[in-house]
Amino acid sequence: MTKKLFTTHNIVLCGIVAAAYFALVAIFQLVSFGPFQVRVAEMLTVMPFFFPVTAFGLFVGCFFANLIFSPFGIIDALIGGTASLVAGLIVANIRIKWLVPVAPIVLNAFAVPIVFLAAGEAWAPYFIMAALVGGGQVLACAGFGFPLLLTLERIPIVKQLRHNPDKKTA
Repeated sequence: MTKKLFTTHNIVLCGIVAAAYFALVAIFQLVSFGPFQVRVAEMLTVMPFFFPVTAFGLFVGCFFANLIFSPFGIIDALIGGTASLVAGLIVANIRIKWLVPVAPIVLNAFAVPIVFLAAGEAWAPYFIMAALVGGGQVLACAGFGFPLLLTLERIPIVKQLRHNPDKKTA
């Protein structure tokens, strides 16, 4: 028996994550872009640890947030969205919770400077930009995201849905 990907439940979960990501970027625009960015929305990269399908919600939220708010538009939307999707898919397969923030930190640290280079806005050597972006990612993913993970895993409905996603809840 194959598991259905596009159930109403999964689409709603992806929509919630995409909307939350977009809203957090909109609210925190001033710190979500640039050489040293702390993209608060990146704390949501923990969601695929609980609900793997939300990796696609991360992609959609990041894609549209970058498309609308980033000074680099479609370049940032494609590269940033893809990095978020890949990070989410990796997080979905991590079983040790302490490792969850690592994928989005590393992937974005190396992907975001490519946006600067592709847009002709490189302001420092690649690895300097990667280190600064990575520092902001540590704050967002480990500083905000990991406490979110610890909080979510204590919520009974999250536990129930994570371990038995097909079970209907009242």
